[in-house]
Amino acid sequence: MSLSNVLDGDFCIGCGACKSPLGDKVEITIQDSGFYKARIKDNLSQQERVSADAVCPVSKSSEDELGLKLFGRLRHSQKIGFYSSVKIGHVLAKKERMNSSSGGLTTWFAEKLLLKGYIDSVVHVGAAEGALFNYTISRSADELRQPRRKKSRYYPVTFEGLIKYLTNTKDKVLFIGVPCYVKAIRHLQEFMKVDSVKFAFSLVCGHMKSTGFAENYGWQMGIHPDSLADIDFRVKKEGYNAGDYFVTVTGLDGKTQTSRNKSLLGSNWGHGYFKHKSCDFCDDLAGELADATFGDAWLKESIKDFQGTNIFISRNQVIDEIIEEFKMEIFTQESSAEDFYKSQAANYRHRRDGLPFRIETASSWTPPCRVYLSEAVSSSKRKRLYVFRQKLSHYSILLFSKAKYYNSYSIFSRRMKLLGVYYDYLHLGTKAFLNKILGK
Repeated sequence: MSLSNVLDGDFCIGCGACKSPLGDKVEITIQDSGFYKARIKDNLSQQERVSADAVCPVSKSSEDELGLKLFGRLRHSQKIGFYSSVKIGHVLAKKERMNSSSGGLTTWFAEKLLLKGYIDSVVHVGAAEGALFNYTISRSADELRQPRRKKSRYYPVTFEGLIKYLTNTKDKVLFIGVPCYVKAIRHLQEFMKVDSVKFAFSLVCGHMKSTGFAENYGWQMGIHPDSLADIDFRVKKEGYNAGDYFVTVTGLDGKTQTSRNKSLLGSNWGHGYFKHKSCDFCDDLAGELADATFGDAWLKESIKDFQGTNIFISRNQVIDEIIEEFKMEIFTQESSAEDFYKSQAANYRHRRDGLPFRIETASSWTPPCRVYLSEAVSSSKRKRLYVFRQKLSHYSILLFSKAKYYNSYSIFSRRMKLLGVYYDYLHLGTKAFLNKILGK
């Protein structure tokens, strides 16, 4: 049974989909690693095992099959799946654009779906009790625009607490999540007849972060993990480009601290600090099963605008109609599947092209992937980088847990800085590394 492999191999992403067929026989809890994980509490019947396996987004590769069922009438690209259009753009309302992570289009489209009556509620990540963030429900534009219900939240979440709502509600729902969570929702629609979700939006995902990612930022800025009350990962400032943003943390005492993201240990996404193990075996970067996918337009012509710009994929005629009907409220420009790839190129190279090597060198079961999407990597240098990135992810989680236990941030920072120096050596090569050290 693949679900057993998922749980035993620590590949479970804690989405909560298995709560639908298993009910109280499974619990989803936060682990010492800083990630949610399912735990089977009671013996399962054969039917329960089959159903749980069917809804798990990690246990099987289904993007091709489900994508064909959902969007088979559309054109197809191996880079982004089926699509009707790719565009770059942003909202024209400056306040809403500044208060978003990128161009503000994810929230804008959600608002329009509410306004037009296509949906009654939005299930998305926002402020939560008992955690910095978790899944919540918004029913109006005002709720969607609340500061702690917007923007990117690089933090583990689970929608298991909303399974009963999604199963029983008469609401028409928009679900927003990262690609694997959208995949879980599509599995629930197919295998558990969850028909409340009428639209699904995906956010482009670099990889899933543990609670340690936010706590690490806060601790560096003088707020202990036990005192971290809020974090804004994407604060825009004029004079900096869109990728050069700031982070603001808030303590339980209400005091805030802001630092430039690039100055913080662990900010380089390529290093993979606090990354979930399953992310190294995920090939869907474009949210291929979503009606629309939204990401940052990390393109030469867009990145200079500090206010942020989206690149987004439409796979639904309603999305295209909304663009046309409300075109005076947004700026959009035609783009392409190739541009989408370019905007996330480093992520594609690591996640897809590194797949065959990671599967080949794994010591046990790995999640099924579409290896045919990968371009074979023969470079021994690249292979060493892939191995070392996995070590960086592993040690960041392990050492941060140890640092919290002993209440000493230096236990984490000193070792991770040394590992970072060695990574730079592997990545740059001897000559370029020495030039960097010498400031040349």
